[in-house]
Amino acid sequence: MFAQNWNPRDLPVLSAVTATAPMMFWAFLGLESACANDDSVDNPEKSVPKAVLAATIAVAVIYVVSTILIAGLLPESELVDSGAPLFVIFVSLFGSTASRILAVLLFLACVGSLVTWQFTMYRVFMTSARLGYFPALFKRVGRTDVPYMGLFILCIIQTLLVPFMPVSNLFSQFDLLVDISVITNVFPYFLCMAATFVVVRRAGLQGVKKVCVEAAALGSLIFIGWYFSLMDGDVMKFATIVFFLGIAFYGLFVAKDGSPELPEQ
Repeated sequence: MFAQNWNPRDLPVLSAVTATAPMMFWAFLGLESACANDDSVDNPEKSVPKAVLAATIAVAVIYVVSTILIAGLLPESELVDSGAPLFVIFVSLFGSTASRILAVLLFLACVGSLVTWQFTMYRVFMTSARLGYFPALFKRVGRTDVPYMGLFILCIIQTLLVPFMPVSNLFSQFDLLVDISVITNVFPYFLCMAATFVVVRRAGLQGVKKVCVEAAALGSLIFIGWYFSLMDGDVMKFATIVFFLGIAFYGLFVAKDGSPELPEQ
């Protein structure tokens, strides 16, 4: 069963890696959100990097192990044809009654995860506004220190976007969401890796540590550049528009919200 599910379409190795690259990025989206709450963490200089690295390793192990187990349970066709593949897996493992209970628990877990992600997102908006990267209205908080304005605006934007999502096919909708989410997040990843070389110079790193950090950054830049070359034309068009709108947004609003002035040349 596992051998049949390993590469059911007999894709060449490069094509298989290309097809799975978006899902790989999707699996690790959100790790950077740990940095959004660094003002609430003791010793964030050490705690946040450790948390990000530990989460990266944990997520990798969980995804690989669970994927291997699933690939040995059911034929690939049963999972692809199902609108709820996890429910199908639960039925094969625990029977119909127990699987329904697990499906309800999974639904509650997804709701909790979504709510938590919403709070994380508006926390990112608030922190960015305090640093001068977003309009000042995102800094407004209530008596309980909740940045209500950011949460309100975020919910409105998401609600307005829902009608534009295709709903005829669940997997098509999910694939589209994965591609859009990944490509819009890979842009800042690329910029962060490019900035690593500046950070290394300013931090005065020398020797083996300098070589290791710059080698990792260079490898990441090459990998992300390769990923860009694989993206669908429509997805890249959308991501490019969003990227340039972000630059325009930054130029329109950041300067008037107290960001540091540029030094005179």
